[in-house]
Amino acid sequence: MDCVRCGICVEGCPVYLVTRWENLSPRGRMILSKEIFEDDSFQKSIFTCLTCGKCEMLCPIDIKVYERMEEKRKELRKLGLAPKRYYFISESVKNYKNPFGAEFKKPEFLTKYLKIKKADVIYYPGCTSMYRDWELSKSVIDILEHLNVNFVVEGEYCCGSTALRTGDEAEVAEPNFKKLQSVVDRSKARAIITSCPGCYKTMKNSYDRLFGGLNCEVMHVSQFLVDKIDELRFNKIEKIVTFHDSCHLGRGMGVYEEPRMLLRMIADVVEMDRSRENSLCCGGGGGIRVAYKDISNKIRSIRAEEALKTGADLLVTSCPYCYLNLKRANKIEVKDLFVLIAENISERIRERV
Repeated sequence: MDCVRCGICVEGCPVYLVTRWENLSPRGRMILSKEIFEDDSFQKSIFTCLTCGKCEMLCPIDIKVYERMEEKRKELRKLGLAPKRYYFISESVKNYKNPFGAEFKKPEFLTKYLKIKKADVIYYPGCTSMYRDWELSKSVIDILEHLNVNFVVEGEYCCGSTALRTGDEAEVAEPNFKKLQSVVDRSKARAIITSCPGCYKTMKNSYDRLFGGLNCEVMHVSQFLVDKIDELRFNKIEKIVTFHDSCHLGRGMGVYEEPRMLLRMIADVVEMDRSRENSLCCGGGGGIRVAYKDISNKIRSIRAEEALKTGADLLVTSCPYCYLNLKRANKIEVKDLFVLIAENISERIRERV
Protein backbone atom coordinates (compact mmCIF):
# COMPACT_ATOMS: atom_id res chain seq x y z
CA MET A 1 0.00 0.00 0.00
CA ASP A 2 1.23 3.48 -0.86
CA CYS A 3 1.00 6.73 1.14
CA VAL A 4 -2.43 8.34 0.67
CA ARG A 5 -1.09 11.77 1.69
CA CYS A 6 -3.57 12.26 4.55
CA GLY A 7 -0.98 14.22 6.55
CA ILE A 8 -1.75 12.70 9.96
CA CYS A 9 1.97 12.03 10.37
CA VAL A 10 3.13 15.57 9.60
CA GLU A 11 2.63 17.31 12.94
CA GLY A 12 4.20 14.39 14.79
CA CYS A 13 7.52 14.65 12.95
CA PRO A 14 10.23 16.32 15.10
CA VAL A 15 12.01 17.71 12.02
CA TYR A 16 8.82 19.29 10.70
CA LEU A 17 8.19 20.64 14.21
CA VAL A 18 11.31 22.83 14.01
CA THR A 19 11.40 23.59 10.25
CA ARG A 20 7.72 23.79 9.18
CA TRP A 21 8.73 22.71 5.67
CA GLU A 22 6.49 20.11 3.99
CA ASN A 23 9.43 18.50 2.18
CA LEU A 24 10.98 17.82 5.61
CA SER A 25 7.88 15.97 6.83
CA PRO A 26 7.09 12.25 6.41
CA ARG A 27 4.43 12.99 3.79
CA GLY A 28 6.83 15.20 1.84
CA ARG A 29 9.57 12.60 2.02
CA MET A 30 7.26 9.83 0.80
CA ILE A 31 6.24 11.94 -2.21
CA LEU A 32 9.81 12.87 -3.06
CA SER A 33 11.16 9.36 -2.51
CA LYS A 34 9.62 8.27 -5.82
CA GLU A 35 12.04 10.54 -7.68
CA ILE A 36 15.73 11.45 -7.79
CA PHE A 37 16.87 15.05 -7.96
CA GLU A 38 20.50 16.10 -7.81
CA ASP A 39 20.09 19.07 -5.52
CA ASP A 40 20.65 19.88 -1.86
CA SER A 41 16.98 20.30 -0.92
CA PHE A 42 16.12 16.80 -2.16
CA GLN A 43 19.12 15.34 -0.34
CA LYS A 44 18.12 17.19 2.81
CA SER A 45 14.57 15.85 2.62
CA ILE A 46 15.64 12.21 2.48
CA PHE A 47 18.56 12.41 4.90
CA THR A 48 16.93 14.47 7.65
CA CYS A 49 14.59 11.64 8.62
CA LEU A 50 15.48 10.79 12.22
CA THR A 51 14.24 7.19 11.78
CA CYS A 52 12.45 7.82 15.09
CA GLY A 53 9.33 5.89 14.07
CA LYS A 54 6.83 8.51 15.24
CA CYS A 55 5.21 8.79 11.81
CA GLU A 56 4.75 5.02 11.56
CA MET A 57 3.01 5.01 14.92
CA LEU A 58 0.59 7.70 13.69
CA CYS A 59 0.00 6.30 10.19
CA PRO A 60 -3.57 4.87 9.89
CA ILE A 61 -2.58 2.46 7.10
CA ASP A 62 0.76 1.34 8.57
CA ILE A 63 3.09 2.75 5.92
CA LYS A 64 6.72 1.79 6.69
CA VAL A 65 8.26 5.24 6.23
CA TYR A 66 11.41 4.21 8.13
CA GLU A 67 12.12 1.30 5.74
CA ARG A 68 11.35 3.42 2.68
CA MET A 69 13.82 6.09 3.80
CA GLU A 70 16.57 3.53 4.39
CA GLU A 71 16.02 2.05 0.94
CA LYS A 72 16.07 5.47 -0.70
CA ARG A 73 19.22 6.39 1.18
CA LYS A 74 20.91 3.24 -0.17
CA GLU A 75 19.92 4.24 -3.67
CA LEU A 76 21.27 7.79 -3.27
CA ARG A 77 24.51 6.64 -1.63
CA LYS A 78 25.29 4.45 -4.64
CA LEU A 79 24.85 7.50 -6.87
CA GLY A 80 27.14 9.61 -4.67
CA LEU A 81 24.24 11.81 -3.58
CA ALA A 82 24.46 11.32 0.20
CA PRO A 83 26.05 13.87 2.57
CA LYS A 84 29.83 13.41 2.50
CA ARG A 85 29.97 12.85 6.25
CA TYR A 86 28.00 9.61 5.88
CA TYR A 87 30.65 8.12 3.60
CA PHE A 88 33.21 9.01 6.28
CA ILE A 89 31.18 7.07 8.87
CA SER A 90 31.14 3.96 6.70
CA GLU A 91 34.84 4.17 5.92
CA SER A 92 35.59 4.66 9.61
CA VAL A 93 33.60 1.56 10.54
CA LYS A 94 35.49 -0.46 7.93
CA ASN A 95 38.96 0.92 8.71
CA TYR A 96 38.78 1.67 12.45
CA LYS A 97 35.86 -0.57 13.53
CA ASN A 98 33.98 2.47 14.87
CA PRO A 99 32.08 5.40 13.29
CA PHE A 100 34.34 8.06 14.80
CA GLY A 101 37.54 7.26 12.89
CA ALA A 102 39.38 6.85 16.19
CA GLU A 103 42.00 4.37 17.32
CA PHE A 104 40.79 2.26 20.22
CA LYS A 105 42.51 3.04 23.52
CA LYS A 106 41.72 0.13 25.78
CA PRO A 107 40.73 1.34 29.27
CA GLU A 108 42.37 -0.55 32.13
CA PHE A 109 39.07 -1.51 33.78
CA LEU A 110 38.06 -3.40 30.62
CA THR A 111 41.14 -5.55 30.04
CA LYS A 112 40.30 -8.58 32.15
CA TYR A 113 36.85 -8.96 30.61
CA LEU A 114 38.05 -9.07 26.99
CA LYS A 115 39.54 -12.56 27.27
CA ILE A 116 36.89 -14.96 26.04
CA LYS A 117 35.95 -17.72 28.48
CA LYS A 118 32.86 -19.73 29.29
CA ALA A 119 30.25 -17.20 30.40
CA ASP A 120 26.53 -16.76 30.87
CA VAL A 121 26.37 -13.31 29.31
CA ILE A 122 28.25 -11.20 26.77
CA TYR A 123 28.17 -7.46 27.47
CA TYR A 124 28.35 -5.32 24.31
CA PRO A 125 28.89 -1.66 25.33
CA GLY A 126 28.51 0.01 21.91
CA CYS A 127 30.71 2.65 20.31
CA THR A 128 29.47 5.68 22.28
CA SER A 129 30.29 4.00 25.60
CA MET A 130 33.66 2.75 24.33
CA TYR A 131 34.87 5.85 22.50
CA ARG A 132 33.05 8.84 23.99
CA ASP A 133 32.40 8.22 27.69
CA TRP A 134 33.97 5.27 29.50
CA GLU A 135 31.89 5.92 32.61
CA LEU A 136 28.86 4.56 30.76
CA SER A 137 30.38 1.13 30.14
CA LYS A 138 32.23 0.98 33.46
CA SER A 139 28.97 1.54 35.35
CA VAL A 140 27.37 -1.48 33.67
CA ILE A 141 30.45 -3.60 34.38
CA ASP A 142 30.40 -2.54 38.04
CA ILE A 143 26.72 -3.51 38.30
CA LEU A 144 27.31 -6.91 36.67
CA GLU A 145 30.24 -7.55 39.00
CA HIS A 146 28.13 -6.60 42.00
CA LEU A 147 25.47 -9.11 40.90
CA ASN A 148 28.08 -11.87 40.46
CA VAL A 149 27.18 -12.26 36.80
CA ASN A 150 29.56 -14.50 34.84
CA PHE A 151 30.23 -12.32 31.80
CA VAL A 152 32.71 -11.31 29.14
CA VAL A 153 32.90 -8.06 27.16
CA GLU A 154 32.97 -7.88 23.37
CA GLY A 155 33.17 -4.53 21.66
CA GLU A 156 35.84 -4.77 18.99
CA TYR A 157 33.57 -3.90 16.07
CA CYS A 158 30.82 -1.31 15.58
CA CYS A 159 27.42 -2.98 15.21
CA GLY A 160 26.88 -0.92 12.04
CA SER A 161 23.73 0.86 13.22
CA THR A 162 24.60 4.41 12.14
CA ALA A 163 25.97 3.29 8.78
CA LEU A 164 22.91 1.13 8.08
CA ARG A 165 20.50 3.89 9.12
CA THR A 166 22.22 6.28 6.70
CA GLY A 167 21.93 3.88 3.77
CA ASP A 168 24.98 1.62 3.80
CA GLU A 169 24.87 -2.03 2.79
CA ALA A 170 24.80 -5.09 5.05
CA GLU A 171 28.53 -5.72 4.65
CA VAL A 172 29.29 -2.81 7.00
CA ALA A 173 27.73 -4.75 9.89
CA GLU A 174 28.91 -8.24 8.92
CA PRO A 175 32.30 -8.19 10.74
CA ASN A 176 30.57 -7.50 14.06
CA PHE A 177 27.94 -10.16 13.42
CA LYS A 178 30.62 -12.77 12.70
CA LYS A 179 32.74 -11.74 15.68
CA LEU A 180 29.78 -11.81 18.05
CA GLN A 181 28.65 -15.20 16.77
CA SER A 182 32.19 -16.50 17.31
CA VAL A 183 32.19 -15.21 20.89
CA VAL A 184 28.75 -16.74 21.50
CA ASP A 185 30.01 -20.11 20.23
CA ARG A 186 33.21 -20.00 22.28
CA SER A 187 31.70 -18.66 25.50
CA LYS A 188 28.45 -20.67 25.29
CA ALA A 189 26.68 -17.50 26.48
CA ARG A 190 22.89 -17.58 26.59
CA ALA A 191 22.48 -13.84 25.99
CA ILE A 192 24.12 -10.70 24.65
CA ILE A 193 23.19 -7.58 26.61
CA THR A 194 23.86 -4.04 25.46
CA SER A 195 23.31 -0.62 27.00
CA CYS A 196 22.86 1.02 23.58
CA PRO A 197 19.33 0.88 22.10
CA GLY A 198 20.70 1.41 18.59
CA CYS A 199 22.96 -1.62 19.00
CA TYR A 200 20.10 -3.58 20.57
CA LYS A 201 17.75 -2.95 17.66
CA THR A 202 20.47 -3.62 15.10
CA MET A 203 21.69 -6.87 16.68
CA LYS A 204 18.18 -8.19 17.35
CA ASN A 205 16.21 -7.02 14.31
CA SER A 206 18.67 -6.05 11.57
CA TYR A 207 20.94 -9.06 12.11
CA ASP A 208 17.91 -11.36 11.97
CA ARG A 209 16.88 -9.83 8.64
CA LEU A 210 20.36 -9.54 7.11
CA PHE A 211 22.24 -12.57 8.44
CA GLY A 212 19.68 -14.94 9.95
CA GLY A 213 20.26 -13.81 13.54
CA LEU A 214 22.64 -14.55 16.40
CA ASN A 215 22.39 -17.90 18.15
CA CYS A 216 21.43 -16.43 21.50
CA GLU A 217 19.03 -13.99 23.10
CA VAL A 218 19.71 -10.26 22.63
CA MET A 219 18.58 -7.91 25.40
CA HIS A 220 18.89 -4.34 26.57
CA VAL A 221 20.66 -4.06 29.94
CA SER A 222 17.47 -2.68 31.54
CA GLN A 223 15.61 -5.87 30.62
CA PHE A 224 18.39 -7.99 32.10
CA LEU A 225 18.53 -6.01 35.36
CA VAL A 226 14.78 -6.03 35.99
CA ASP A 227 14.98 -9.78 36.59
CA LYS A 228 17.55 -9.07 39.32
CA ILE A 229 15.90 -5.99 40.78
CA ASP A 230 15.64 -7.40 44.33
CA GLU A 231 19.35 -8.23 44.37
CA LEU A 232 20.30 -4.63 43.62
CA ARG A 233 18.83 -3.35 46.93
CA PHE A 234 18.46 0.27 45.91
CA ASN A 235 18.50 3.27 48.26
CA LYS A 236 15.71 5.75 47.55
CA ILE A 237 17.06 9.28 46.96
CA GLU A 238 15.35 12.61 47.65
CA LYS A 239 15.13 13.66 44.03
CA ILE A 240 12.47 13.82 41.35
CA VAL A 241 13.47 12.41 37.96
CA THR A 242 11.92 12.32 34.52
CA PHE A 243 12.69 9.69 31.90
CA HIS A 244 13.45 10.16 28.20
CA ASP A 245 12.47 7.20 26.00
CA SER A 246 15.03 6.44 23.31
CA CYS A 247 13.31 6.03 19.93
CA HIS A 248 15.08 2.75 19.18
CA LEU A 249 14.34 1.27 22.61
CA GLY A 250 10.78 2.56 22.88
CA ARG A 251 8.95 2.76 19.56
CA GLY A 252 11.61 0.61 17.90
CA MET A 253 11.64 -2.32 20.35
CA GLY A 254 8.65 -1.73 22.61
CA VAL A 255 10.72 -1.43 25.80
CA TYR A 256 9.08 1.19 28.02
CA GLU A 257 8.46 -0.30 31.42
CA GLU A 258 11.77 -1.95 32.35
CA PRO A 259 13.82 1.28 32.65
CA ARG A 260 11.00 2.86 34.65
CA MET A 261 10.78 -0.11 37.00
CA LEU A 262 14.46 0.34 37.84
CA LEU A 263 14.15 4.11 38.12
CA ARG A 264 11.14 3.99 40.46
CA MET A 265 13.22 1.99 42.93
CA ILE A 266 15.66 4.92 43.16
CA ALA A 267 13.56 8.08 42.93
CA ASP A 268 10.11 9.54 42.32
CA VAL A 269 9.39 9.64 38.59
CA VAL A 270 7.36 12.29 36.76
CA GLU A 271 6.51 11.95 33.10
CA MET A 272 6.95 14.55 30.40
CA ASP A 273 3.85 15.42 28.37
CA ARG A 274 5.36 13.45 25.49
CA SER A 275 6.53 10.11 26.83
CA ARG A 276 6.54 6.40 26.03
CA GLU A 277 5.26 5.76 22.47
CA ASN A 278 4.55 9.49 22.12
CA SER A 279 8.07 10.50 23.19
CA LEU A 280 9.89 13.23 21.28
CA CYS A 281 13.19 12.21 19.72
CA CYS A 282 16.31 13.81 21.26
CA GLY A 283 17.26 15.02 17.78
CA GLY A 284 20.31 12.81 17.36
CA GLY A 285 18.95 9.81 15.45
CA GLY A 286 19.24 8.67 11.86
CA GLY A 287 22.64 10.30 11.39
CA ILE A 288 21.04 13.74 11.38
CA ARG A 289 23.32 15.16 14.07
CA VAL A 290 26.32 14.46 11.86
CA ALA A 291 25.09 16.24 8.73
CA TYR A 292 22.32 18.61 9.88
CA LYS A 293 23.41 19.78 13.31
CA ASP A 294 21.25 22.92 13.30
CA ILE A 295 18.04 20.89 13.04
CA SER A 296 19.31 18.38 15.60
CA ASN A 297 20.13 21.13 18.09
CA LYS A 298 16.67 22.71 17.83
CA ILE A 299 14.92 19.41 18.51
CA ARG A 300 17.29 18.66 21.39
CA SER A 301 16.55 22.04 22.94
CA ILE A 302 12.77 21.45 22.81
CA ARG A 303 13.16 18.04 24.45
CA ALA A 304 15.34 19.42 27.25
CA GLU A 305 12.78 22.19 27.85
CA GLU A 306 10.04 19.58 28.14
CA ALA A 307 12.06 17.82 30.83
CA LEU A 308 12.65 21.09 32.65
CA LYS A 309 8.90 21.87 32.69
CA THR A 310 8.19 18.74 34.76
CA GLY A 311 10.03 20.25 37.73
CA ALA A 312 12.35 17.23 37.83
CA ASP A 313 15.85 17.48 39.30
CA LEU A 314 17.24 14.99 36.80
CA LEU A 315 16.58 13.91 33.24
CA VAL A 316 17.45 10.21 32.92
CA THR A 317 17.79 8.12 29.78
CA SER A 318 18.97 4.60 29.04
CA CYS A 319 20.62 5.46 25.70
CA PRO A 320 24.27 6.61 25.59
CA TYR A 321 23.69 8.71 22.50
CA CYS A 322 20.57 10.41 23.87
CA TYR A 323 22.48 11.02 27.10
CA LEU A 324 25.39 12.82 25.43
CA ASN A 325 23.11 14.72 23.08
CA LEU A 326 20.67 15.96 25.75
CA LYS A 327 23.54 16.81 28.07
CA ARG A 328 24.81 19.30 25.48
CA ALA A 329 21.57 21.28 25.77
CA ASN A 330 22.79 22.59 29.17
CA LYS A 331 19.26 23.07 30.47
CA ILE A 332 18.86 20.30 33.07
CA GLU A 333 21.16 17.78 34.71
CA VAL A 334 21.21 14.60 32.61
CA LYS A 335 22.12 11.12 33.88
CA ASP A 336 22.55 7.78 32.20
CA LEU A 337 20.31 5.21 33.91
CA PHE A 338 23.13 2.75 34.56
CA VAL A 339 25.46 5.43 35.91
CA LEU A 340 22.66 6.41 38.30
CA ILE A 341 22.21 2.77 39.38
CA ALA A 342 25.96 2.27 39.90
CA GLU A 343 26.13 5.45 41.99
CA ASN A 344 23.13 4.33 44.02
CA ILE A 345 24.72 1.02 45.00
CA SER A 346 28.29 2.40 45.04
CA GLU A 347 28.89 1.67 48.73
CA ARG A 348 28.17 -2.01 48.23
CA ILE A 349 30.27 -2.02 45.05
CA ARG A 350 33.20 -0.59 47.06
CA GLU A 351 32.70 -3.25 49.72
CA ARG A 352 33.41 -5.90 47.09
CA VAL A 353 36.74 -4.36 46.05
